[in-house]
Amino acid sequence: MANENKIVEEFTALLDKSKQLFNGMRELPQFGHYHWQNYFAKTFDVYTKLWKFQQKHRQILDNKLSLKRWQIGEIASKIGQLYYHYYLRTSDVTYLLESYSFYRAIHGRAYYNKAVKEEKPDIMIKKLRYYARFIVVCLLLRKTDTLSDLVTELSRCVDEYVEHYEVKEGGEWQIVLKEIHSFLAADGLFQIIKDDGATLMIQNRLKSQTIPIASGSFGTKLKLTDVIIVGNCTKQVKFSELTIDMYRMLQVVEYVSSKFESTTNEIMTKNDTKAEEKQNKNPHKCLLYRPTFFQLYAFLSSTFKELPSNSIALIYISADGSPKVNLSERDGYYDAGGVSTLNKNNSTNSPSKTRASQVRDSNCLHPEDLIPFSRKPMFIIIESDNGIAFSNFPQLFGQPLVCLMSPVTIPATFSEKSHLYGNFFTMFLHCPLMGFCYICEISEIQHNTWEECETIFQDIWQTIATNIENCPTLGFSFRQFIHDEFLRLLIYRYIFCYCTLSLHKLFKNTNYYPICYPKMPAKLTEAVNLKSLVLKLAKVLNAGQYIYQET
Repeated sequence: MANENKIVEEFTALLDKSKQLFNGMRELPQFGHYHWQNYFAKTFDVYTKLWKFQQKHRQILDNKLSLKRWQIGEIASKIGQLYYHYYLRTSDVTYLLESYSFYRAIHGRAYYNKAVKEEKPDIMIKKLRYYARFIVVCLLLRKTDTLSDLVTELSRCVDEYVEHYEVKEGGEWQIVLKEIHSFLAADGLFQIIKDDGATLMIQNRLKSQTIPIASGSFGTKLKLTDVIIVGNCTKQVKFSELTIDMYRMLQVVEYVSSKFESTTNEIMTKNDTKAEEKQNKNPHKCLLYRPTFFQLYAFLSSTFKELPSNSIALIYISADGSPKVNLSERDGYYDAGGVSTLNKNNSTNSPSKTRASQVRDSNCLHPEDLIPFSRKPMFIIIESDNGIAFSNFPQLFGQPLVCLMSPVTIPATFSEKSHLYGNFFTMFLHCPLMGFCYICEISEIQHNTWEECETIFQDIWQTIATNIENCPTLGFSFRQFIHDEFLRLLIYRYIFCYCTLSLHKLFKNTNYYPICYPKMPAKLTEAVNLKSLVLKLAKVLNAGQYIYQET
């Protein structure tokens, strides 16, 4: 009996300690590489001991504490959350798969099945939150079959929650369901149909050593090590502080791992594919949904402070434009406006036109705000209706710097749908075939057609690489960045996007084309041999009616 009491005391102490550490994680800064790792390690250690302890002494704990299954599920859910947040901080997909394994175990063992029978709604809310977190993980792992089942089950659970507890907050979860359905519709915008009628799920992450590099000397070999992804497009479809643009871009800066194809019947071990991990290490990422200017600046400062030598930081911002505000008769710094990292407050949207014209958006990121960080190599992507504000970036320190910007404007037929499906410039950077099909109004293709398109894209990338070799006017910054696989991929996709739009019948105005600083030579974006491959792609996709037949 004394031994059993000791077991109960030890379990209670471990449980209290785990809760204390887990809650303390909220106080940790999200930025930085190292200062949070000791705390995470301590938290992981306590939860590992707690999980093994309850497994070893389950019978005693059941008898003494009447331990309920949802309580075990809550421990497993916390471990799943730990792994997910560790993935966000390290970009190591091993931890994302670990998170999936714990969430799947909760689902398979039905830990929350009796949550609705509890007197108070607290446990049911935990169950709903568990489903929402599991859905996010499945989205990132592209597990669409599991997703479909989870969304159906979550919808049923929301109905049970509202009906059983007669709560007024049910509308909040209805909004969550609506967000999920809208997000899945945007994610399923373009589909590849297999011979049996099923949808082929492809990974849009980078396959290592598949993007040809132009031969010749390109200076110091730089490597992308840090990425900041910001999302603040009003009304754009989003789920769990992840807009569709952010979701697409984060996949662009990750390698596809053999672990994605591995069996998920058991928890992955960290001993797998060590050589692959060492060679294909993903850059460290920060995901920021609607940050204030000062929050973003804190992340930028920390990132560039810790940026290793011979490394590059990528800044991707998908946000509404903050237009030019003239406070003086002559143009000067900050007069071109920028992008708004957080939706404008009521005072800025005030009916008073006089005041609105005199006040700049305090959460606007201007190109001048990034000047201090240009002391180190920087690659910028701006997806905004005012991206052009970054087209004449002051380059004061001689470090490599490139900025890719979305078009100034786009045809109405696409601008009206951007909040539903995401911005098409980001689509091209994420999956060029999806971007091409989107502007040609193609929603699905057959598997054999997709294989033909893949072959053409291999020719496209090789053609662009060859053209770069023969382009002495290509700027210094491009030649520095092209060593890195991720940035090389983005540069190639930008060139393909520009070439495609220049041939598209709906994109007649040059304002419809993406912008680049420094300027990309026309010899690359309008190359005859590249145009011929775009025409070939259009023919395979039966999209000739959208493309000018010229070379």
